[in-house]
Amino acid sequence: MKMMENNKKQPLYKKIAEDIKEMILTGKLKPNDKLPSEVELAEKYKVSRITSREALEELRKEGLIVRKKKYGSYVNPNIAEKMSVSEQMSSINGKNIAMILPFSASKERNMEYIKGAIDYLHPRGYILSVYSSDGYTNKERYYLEHLTYIGVSGIIYYPVFSITNYDIVYRLILKKYPIVLIDKNYEGIAASFVSSDNFDGTYQATKYLIELGHKNIAFVSGVPIFYANSIKHRFLGYLKALSDCEIEYNPKFIVQSYRLKMDINKKKQIIKNAINNGVTAFIVEYDHIALDIIKVIKLLEYKVPDDISVVGFDNIDLLDHIETPLTTVEQNFYLIGWKAAELLVSYIETGEYKYEEVKVPVRLVVRSSTSSPFSNIKSIEG
Repeated sequence: MKMMENNKKQPLYKKIAEDIKEMILTGKLKPNDKLPSEVELAEKYKVSRITSREALEELRKEGLIVRKKKYGSYVNPNIAEKMSVSEQMSSINGKNIAMILPFSASKERNMEYIKGAIDYLHPRGYILSVYSSDGYTNKERYYLEHLTYIGVSGIIYYPVFSITNYDIVYRLILKKYPIVLIDKNYEGIAASFVSSDNFDGTYQATKYLIELGHKNIAFVSGVPIFYANSIKHRFLGYLKALSDCEIEYNPKFIVQSYRLKMDINKKKQIIKNAINNGVTAFIVEYDHIALDIIKVIKLLEYKVPDDISVVGFDNIDLLDHIETPLTTVEQNFYLIGWKAAELLVSYIETGEYKYEEVKVPVRLVVRSSTSSPFSNIKSIEG
């Protein structure tokens, strides 16, 4: 069996795990195949049973095998579909591109990324296959390792966060493997990426609210700001607009980790606190959270935009068809997909990988969720 480079420096259980992993990914071990027992592996590799158990546990954590008490270990049956796709892709000589997205391809913006990439790739003879990590960073990692291992020509990668799986991306860059990131990048790693001009988007939105007369403007994100560079750049655009307009930054106006699945009473308390601190407008990381905040504001018996203004980010399809059409920053997802594919094909066909950063312009779309602030707004009791 082929061993990975620097195996001598690896723990023994990792050597065993890598051998078995290679056999799974190359199809030597098929879905539902039974693996050697802990005792059999210990004898084969001349290690203790504890070491062979650790190897199998490592594979289980990666989702490559399932372990059944009293019956043994088996190749994960759910790999079947992935392997059949992989085999098809491997037969396309040098013309297979993979796109890894954080959520289902059926989501509005993800479809636009895919359309843009396909429209660039297909006329040039490339095939695009799409994979969803479902927001799981370990699933992301599996795809990054598996797709490169089976010989996919290049990858368009939309990371879940900017703080996970940076090690594998860095190794790919060191090997000059064709990979282009979209939406987020990794600081300190020269991986080319294409994203919206997030900084300018919230700069425009904040300046617009200030021109309407707002001074106490909250910034809301779904995760901690430092988790994703796209969010961080939006936050910095917000700060720059405040500074340019000589409005003092107030940390009480920053709301992080506002989750859609959060308890409604917790949501109401967050919005109450903001309003009681004097907030008259919210700039929100993305549209779905912005729409949720509008619902909460109405539950608190305030009106949008008469009492509170709300601005989103993305411009998803349904915004023109809701009770209070949302002012938002429009991203061109189609062009991001197109540009990412264009960069990737250039790297593949020239063999030259150089760092490039592409910022796609954004546009402020004004609708009826924003207006001048209502000066007599009262704080919420309770």
